[in-house]
Formats: sequence, C-alpha cells, structure tokens
Amino acid sequence: MDTPIISVITVSYNAVTSIEKTMLSVLNQIYDRVEYIIIDGGSVDGTLEMIQKYVDRLGYWVSEPDKGIYDAMNKGILNASGDWIIFMNCGDIFVDENVLYSLFYGKKYENIDVLYGDALEVDSNGRRRLLKARDSKSNNIPPVYRHGASFVRREIHKTFLFDLSRCDLFSYGLDYDCICRMYRANKSFKYCNIIIMEYLKDGISNHPLKNIWLRKLIEHNGDRGISFYKDLLFYFPCGIYRRLKRFITK
Repeated sequence: MDTPIISVITVSYNAVTSIEKTMLSVLNQIYDRVEYIIIDGGSVDGTLEMIQKYVDRLGYWVSEPDKGIYDAMNKGILNASGDWIIFMNCGDIFVDENVLYSLFYGKKYENIDVLYGDALEVDSNGRRRLLKARDSKSNNIPPVYRHGASFVRREIHKTFLFDLSRCDLFSYGLDYDCICRMYRANKSFKYCNIIIMEYLKDGISNHPLKNIWLRKLIEHNGDRGISFYKDLLFYFPCGIYRRLKRFITK
C-alpha cells in the first residue's frame, strides 16, 4: 500500500523546558512514515543537548541564527521531502499517538491541497477547551482553524512560503496570511473531523481584540479601506459575544 510520508517540522529557540514533550509526541506516533525536522535558532540553554538525545531519529536538523520564527519555518519547508507538511512547534503536541495513522494510513486525498482539523487549547490551569475548525461561510475567506492542526502538500507549501516582507504589516499573523494566499489561489481545503493537536494558551497571539483586528486586516490583504472597517465593525460585536459566551459557560 502506498502511504504518504509526513514531514513534521518543529522550530525552537531556547526551549529546553518544552521541546522534549513535543519531540516525543512526534516520535511516538505509530505511523512510521514520518520525516521529523527541527530548525533551531541557535539555542544556548540546553535545547541542543535535548535534540541530540534523539538525533538518530531525525530526518534533518540544524541550529543557526535566523530572522525569527517564520524564517525558521520557511527553512523547515525548504528542507522537507515528505508528501505533506505539518508544524508542531515547541510546547505543542499531537493529541495522541494515533493521529497520523488515523489520517493517512490507507487514505487517499486526491485533488486536496490542505487538510485541517480541530485542536485542544490548554490554559495555565490545565483546563482544556475544544476549538472546532469552522467554515467562514464566505467565498472570499478561508476556513478558520489552528495552523498546527493542518497539513499542506509539500509542493504547495514550497510555493506558498511565509512572506517575510509582510512581517511589519501582519506581525505574528503570517501563518494566517499564508492560508489566505493559498485560498485566494483556489487551492483545495478539506476538513477532517478529528482532534489533531493540543497547544498552550499564552502569548500575544491569544489576545482576542488584537486577533480580530489582525485577522480582518489579513483577510483584506492589508487594505484598510472602507470595506475593511465595515467588516471590522460588523465582526467585533460577534467576536466579543462568542468570547463572553465561552467565559460565562466555563
């Protein structure tokens, strides 16, 4: 049976406390057609020693200075040789050891460019919340999902790298920008009803109001014209309502 090779990419920088958990989540997958790639930004805290514990199970790894997380992610894409690419960054883990097997063993995804699924968000108290991927219900906007809960065909991702020239404009949103660019180019997306990964809720990328602003700016391709502000004014109350509802029902 012809089964695809999955390139799993982890980027790291001074992540000695979290990288081993992520690595073991990848290395313990029962699906054996995995190419594991680690791109380290020149860590000095013991991360390299942790990587070297498992070096014989890695497809490729490097530790060198980079221009930030998206530059490191691009390096991972360019060094990948698998059929599909997924990012599992430090602190993120596959939800269990069967994820890749369930998705790819004996499965064919003809004419599909991007596979995506659901994720679990874990807060500082260890509480888990399911984040269901959802369709945008718009022909101009891609489905909404956690970037680490998606697989992109290698040849597609090598064409659609993270656009570093947009860092100043889109900041930490270059992953969503990449998704939007693929969607505008009519690449095909398929939802898989499975929880793929688990990630820790922390950092600026989980600030709700900034996220709404940035998401809408990316969807409008950086154009802050009248349509952008109309969309923003319509979406802000809806987004705030959803978040209040989550808080109240916790």
